[in-house]
Amino acid sequence: MVWAAVTADGRSPIVFIEPGVKVNAQYYRESILEVALKPWADKNFGGRPWTFQQDSAPSHKARVNQEWLKNNVPNFITSTQWLSNSPDANPMDYSLWAILESKVRTKRYTSLDALKKAVVREWAKIPASHIRAACDSFLDRLKAIVMAKGGHIEQK
Repeated sequence: MVWAAVTADGRSPIVFIEPGVKVNAQYYRESILEVALKPWADKNFGGRPWTFQQDSAPSHKARVNQEWLKNNVPNFITSTQWLSNSPDANPMDYSLWAILESKVRTKRYTSLDALKKAVVREWAKIPASHIRAACDSFLDRLKAIVMAKGGHIEQK
């Protein structure tokens, strides 16, 4: 499994979650939020305000992690504010994971290490313009979901 984050101004490093690891609330907080998200955000945003949005995975919605975000992130969309069944609305799911997957799947890898290196390499190659476009169209996707009364929206 892989974790990453984006903003209109850039991308986080890729974080690999080893096979067999259960991403429970504690693992997510200690290995993703504290070790990956917070240092990256502090470096990239400094004192500027920013908003964190994540999907509705149980480890994301866990009360302890919602509290951690409240105390460590300037602004975040809480699990009660986010659509409960909206897997493709955010920039990562709407566009960027598919781009990364299409690039990485062009060849076979002889080891997990080789696959990880390819993921990191291809992640770095995604043009900043693609990331910005995925982020810039986020609000339009949310509006379309509201207009569709929570129903399916077509990808543009």
